[in-house]
Amino acid sequence: MLFCIVHVCDALVGYDSQGAFTINTARFCLESLEEAKTGYPLAGPLQKMFRLALDEYSITLPNELERLCGPTSKYGPEELLDACTRPSYQQPIVQLLPNLDPGLAQDFMDEWQKLCEERPQQNQLVESSEPTRQYSMQINNLLNR
Repeated sequence: MLFCIVHVCDALVGYDSQGAFTINTARFCLESLEEAKTGYPLAGPLQKMFRLALDEYSITLPNELERLCGPTSKYGPEELLDACTRPSYQQPIVQLLPNLDPGLAQDFMDEWQKLCEERPQQNQLVESSEPTRQYSMQINNLLNR
């Protein structure tokens, strides 16, 4: 879930780095990772990676977020690489599987198929309160930025 939060927030910030919700997106990601640090050591390196991405997008964080996250200099390149590969950072899948709904995979596939069938064609306008608004939340738009 932590990887998902970081990647979705990175995609949103990268898609519109000067947008009105950019700082709120960054705040959500950094605060979520900060809360997770107590139970998941992976959160610290991921937080550093996200902050590096914000630097690449030239986004300056408010002072309270800088203080909240604290120094991230303790995470060097090896720790960042380990965060994505070290077995101790992997989720305890044996403990998680019994808690998952056995129908989750099928439900996801059914909903995904339904979404794909209902979605308008690429670049087609959709009816909304703003007649010129594009259907911008298509998965292709987020992945192929």
